[in-house]
Amino acid sequence: MLNNTSSSKPTPTYSGFTITSTGVGGSLLGLAELLPDEWQIRALIFIPLISPTFSYLLMHLRCKFTEPLEITSMRSALKRDLKQLKKILKDECASKQVKQKAQKEYDDTLLKIANINKNFANSTKEINMHFGEKEDS
Repeated sequence: MLNNTSSSKPTPTYSGFTITSTGVGGSLLGLAELLPDEWQIRALIFIPLISPTFSYLLMHLRCKFTEPLEITSMRSALKRDLKQLKKILKDECASKQVKQKAQKEYDDTLLKIANINKNFANSTKEINMHFGEKEDS
């Protein structure tokens, strides 16, 4: 069974392609043909040893510089809210009360964007606790 629902840990999902040692190994094998003949045999011997390490490093870099889809969609929604609030603040026909509420919402939205990673980490910790993991204190 590919999707084990009885697991105590939630399965992380990644959007986009997954870098695997097979894909990296295949790419390196293709590049090995470009080497001079005396180096091709050596490359073919070392590629199976280098490929898993190289793919691990690439995946580590990818995970370090990308953020989860949930954070990206939340950030986009909050930025759309900011645009609408800016329009209200610039609107000459809006009353003072509406502009004051919009300014408060604008400030709150800016803080939500600034703290989105922390809030996501806290919600993930709560989800992990729900699945049976203990919180690190």
